[in-house]
Amino acid sequence: MALDVPNTITTKPDYVVGILDGFPVLVPVGATTAGGASTGTAQLVTATSPQDVGTTASPTHAALTLTSGLNGVTDNSSAASGKVGEYLTAQCLVGNAVTIVTQTDTTICSLALTAGDWDVDGTLAWLGGAQTVTAMAQGISTTDATMPASPDFTRDVRTATNPAANPLVPVQTTRVSFGVGGGTVYLVGNAVCGANITAFGKIRARRVR
Repeated sequence: MALDVPNTITTKPDYVVGILDGFPVLVPVGATTAGGASTGTAQLVTATSPQDVGTTASPTHAALTLTSGLNGVTDNSSAASGKVGEYLTAQCLVGNAVTIVTQTDTTICSLALTAGDWDVDGTLAWLGGAQTVTAMAQGISTTDATMPASPDFTRDVRTATNPAANPLVPVQTTRVSFGVGGGTVYLVGNAVCGANITAFGKIRARRVR
């Protein structure tokens, strides 16, 4: 059975393109709100006719104001891949501790990240045995086996240290931004020691945006 489809469709122009916080939105014709500050509600500009948002400057309007904050999750869930709050980790366990030749930048572990803006930090543990260690350094780098430039790493200089107690050293948070294709971050260690030293650790990343 053939369907009887009309040749033309008539719609009532109830909605037009308006501007909300600089973005085009569909709003009822004639829609407006009173001026002034608003709590929890963005201000719409008056929309009386369609606007060419590609060439027309955005009208002046009040900004979105939030006073109660954004709600967090309460179900112990993790942010999905690509979402703000995404959390990733990688680690080198003590059984796979990496050997560091004195005064040589060495990668302990690495973590691949997708495109975005990330806060990256970590922890590095030293295994030295009965030997003298006069300096230990650790940092987050975007280049394999390369310590980041000062002051983006931590360093502990001592007159003489026996790292047999396996000191755990926090690595300061570093902002890392990757474009399309993403990239890799590295937990890097270096030490001035009388003999080779080993290290293990963990690297963590949280997506900020």
